[in-house]
Amino acid sequence: MGSRKQRGGKRQRKTDRTITPDNASLVSNPFAGLAGLSSALPAEPEPEPAPAPEEAEPAKTEVDESPWRSPGALAGKLVIRRQRKGHGGKTITRVSGISLAGAELEQLARALRREFGCSGRVEGEDIILGGARQQQLSDWLRARGAGTVVIGS
Repeated sequence: MGSRKQRGGKRQRKTDRTITPDNASLVSNPFAGLAGLSSALPAEPEPEPAPAPEEAEPAKTEVDESPWRSPGALAGKLVIRRQRKGHGGKTITRVSGISLAGAELEQLARALRREFGCSGRVEGEDIILGGARQQQLSDWLRARGAGTVVIGS
């Protein structure tokens, strides 16, 4: 071991850092032995030839079979309101007057959640969306054939 010196009241330890045959294994490269094994590896497999391109199929047009897309589903007076009371201080948008029920109303709520990237649920005969989205929702409903859309307070 090395000697100890005292400097400024603190002990300082001096160590011997020279490489000797005893400690050479501690500083050697652990991957040095793998260098010779690279010739023993199998050759890479040949890539399979790409299949011949077939005739392109005509693009299928997706027909949305959602029940709320049917004529009359969004007909009538739809009222869009912004509310905060009773929702823990969070602003929500409530849509009422939709003439759908049950699973069809839930499908419409799901489409609105995906379109606007927000939370949403069905509450009674209304759809509740998270955030203040009156104008966006009005434009979206009108683009899908809604009759009268009224934006309330």
